[in-house]
Amino acid sequence: MTKRILILVLAAFLLNVAELDASSFLTSLEAAKAAAKKKDQIIFVDLFADWCGWCHRMKREVFPSETFQNATKDMVLLRVDTEDRGEGAQLARAYKVRQLPTFLLIDADGLLAGSLYGYSPAEKFTKRLIAAYSDYEVFKETLSRESTLGSDYPKRLAIAEEFLSRGGHEQGEKRLTALISEPKVPHEIRDLSFYHLAASQLARKEYAPARETLQKFFSVQTSGDSLERARLMMSQIYFEEGNYPKALAELKGFKQKFPASPLIEQVEAMLPQLESAVARKN
Repeated sequence: MTKRILILVLAAFLLNVAELDASSFLTSLEAAKAAAKKKDQIIFVDLFADWCGWCHRMKREVFPSETFQNATKDMVLLRVDTEDRGEGAQLARAYKVRQLPTFLLIDADGLLAGSLYGYSPAEKFTKRLIAAYSDYEVFKETLSRESTLGSDYPKRLAIAEEFLSRGGHEQGEKRLTALISEPKVPHEIRDLSFYHLAASQLARKEYAPARETLQKFFSVQTSGDSLERARLMMSQIYFEEGNYPKALAELKGFKQKFPASPLIEQVEAMLPQLESAVARKN
């Protein structure tokens, strides 16, 4: 066999391997979630676009590698196009994907276990992947001891905050609500719980519940950093709802009540913009 034929045979073999490894990726999120739930596995999500050259390099060079295959052998693999105007685009929006390639680790319920960005050679990428998953394992281990935490309120708050950071709004908000309602919770933990709960509701555009949470907060607290940030959040809620007069009134009230606040410069910068918005609306 000539050298040229050997090269052609090797190239064909490598192409087949790449195609084989690519075929191990599912293309439906619902199918991936079903498989992950059945086997209690994590989903590795490759978010790509046809124009993304680095995405193609990942598919060609990294995914077929032995090191990647070994690292993901107990994961469900999913590959979706962020510009498909369907499931891929929805997934990119849900996880606020701003660059490609982006890779997510999520569980069967959509909780974010980790995220990675950009191209890396197989060995380096796999190390990053393992590190991200290890962080999630630490979180799971902490979660397994949650029932024993009792009055360790800072750690309970940290668990709630981590749920929110991983997209687990329902789980995080449930824990924040519990911290708000328990009478023995220190004021600083309670105040932060109010703030994070309202911020989570606002992030999901649940404006009425966010306002209700803040009003409850205002009824039990009259000072502090969390309260000042919460007053600005109320203005933001009104602004996002298009109620510019109330947003402006909140800022003016803030300026009068907290003239020495470190946030006052931010308020001063926002006031002219809101005043112009109110004038245009009138």
